[in-house]
Amino acid sequence: MSWDRQVGSVLTSMEDDVAKIKMITSLHQAIGRLERDRDHHLQRIQSLEEEVRRLADMRGDVTESLLERKVEGLRQEMWCELRHLQDRMREPPRVSSPSLRSTTSILQEVNESKRLLWKEYESLRRDTDYLHQRLRRQEDDLLRQISEGQELRRAHFGWMFRQPIREIFIY
Repeated sequence: MSWDRQVGSVLTSMEDDVAKIKMITSLHQAIGRLERDRDHHLQRIQSLEEEVRRLADMRGDVTESLLERKVEGLRQEMWCELRHLQDRMREPPRVSSPSLRSTTSILQEVNESKRLLWKEYESLRRDTDYLHQRLRRQEDDLLRQISEGQELRRAHFGWMFRQPIREIFIY
């Protein structure tokens, strides 16, 4: 083999090696970018999951405190009405007054108050049930979104975890 052919062969081999080294370097850089992207996405997913938990906790607290305030207001209203009726029952009857109310009218008033309070209670019960259903649906949606995010993460970045990076490129 002549000297020119040997030099040409060596140069071609070296050019092939340089091309392979450039390709490997390029692939390593691409892997680095993918790993950074993966880490960024994982951090973003974690921050979103934390935000979801925080919002769910906050929403539950707000809903419960709102219901507690409504129920407490209803209780106070009921007790005020009951005290008012008891006070009226204790008052001595005014015989000379033309506006004397009979026991029947007081009972009717008590029954009407009781009916109105019961309606308010049923309304609050329905509101409570509705809010609990809504909260359950939102929790289900959040869990579904978290699960989809995790599936996406596994599908998108799963190939990186199947084998060590060193084994991806065999020289």
